[in-house]
Amino acid sequence: MAVLPCVAIFTCADGLLRGERFFFDLAALCAQIDLPLATVLDVAAALRSSSGTIDGRAIDDNGAAGVISAEA
Repeated sequence: MAVLPCVAIFTCADGLLRGERFFFDLAALCAQIDLPLATVLDVAAALRSSSGTIDGRAIDDNGAAGVISAEA
């Protein structure tokens, strides 16, 4: 289990919830779960770019699950 500070920002209009943004310290989370921050950032960049690959390796249908693993 990781313990880290976080914050959620809610936007409302006309008495209704219109959106939510959740922020946390990714570097602190990665350190606590022993996952290289650089790997997570590479996967996030590949997902944002829709290239479907990281260093020539395909991202599987489960998003980054196959890339962020002990075998990656």
